[in-house]
Amino acid sequence: MDKQVYRLIASDLDSTLITDELKLPQVNIDAVERARRAGCHFLICSGRATMSIKPYEERLGLMAEGCYGISFNGGIVYETLSRAKIRDIRIGTDLALDITDELLECGTVPWVYAGDMMYVVEVNEWVREYARRVKTTYTVVDNFREIEDEVSKVLVVNRQEKLLEIEALFADRLGGVYNGFFSADFLFEFTAKKATKGDALVFLADYLGVPIAQTIAIGDNLNDVHMIQAAGLSVAVRNGRAELQAMADYTTQRDCADGAVAEVIEKFVLGTTD
Repeated sequence: MDKQVYRLIASDLDSTLITDELKLPQVNIDAVERARRAGCHFLICSGRATMSIKPYEERLGLMAEGCYGISFNGGIVYETLSRAKIRDIRIGTDLALDITDELLECGTVPWVYAGDMMYVVEVNEWVREYARRVKTTYTVVDNFREIEDEVSKVLVVNRQEKLLEIEALFADRLGGVYNGFFSADFLFEFTAKKATKGDALVFLADYLGVPIAQTIAIGDNLNDVHMIQAAGLSVAVRNGRAELQAMADYTTQRDCADGAVAEVIEKFVLGTTD
């Protein structure tokens, strides 16, 4: 039987392509370059805003014609060089305000993104740490109703126990009216129904003329579930959630700090390891 050829790799960013300390292993940089020389598309597929992904795209050599990225958990598909959007699906302001009102009522302080701009109604340590970690800025408003642009997604950061309560509170609407999922143990996000990494991966593969069977998706957390389910080959990194590993076709032997993404490229694209 002929070996399956893979022509597109979509990798999550945090705790997958980069380490928990936000370092990009050199072994991943080298492997991505070799995969691209072999004719394989490589893209970052992240929950982050588009501009927050850019520094890693630059280091990976992905700021070039014919390179693409996926941000906002699948809400935006874009060209890396021009930053032009080829798909932009937002949760919408009306739904977002319903969510933020309910979150405020249950004692949490949500944030929203409208495009690449983050808005908050209160500045606290959660906000400062998130902004530092993802290298973004934020605007303080008295009320989210002041935001003129259409809302892309809603986030809430808190202790995991509190976020599990929020997940249960919205359970009857998740996956139907809109999506909601953990992108980290301390971060829960709400996106439009069709704004998933899986939908975005299918869209981009079709846009590039790549059969979905020839795609690989690599992730670590529950916001990666949709692309794990959509890809031709699904991969969970060793440090990823147990639930994701149970769904994946393959779990890496390396973790994100040791070059889990490089392992996938070497094994399934370059064929340099067994």
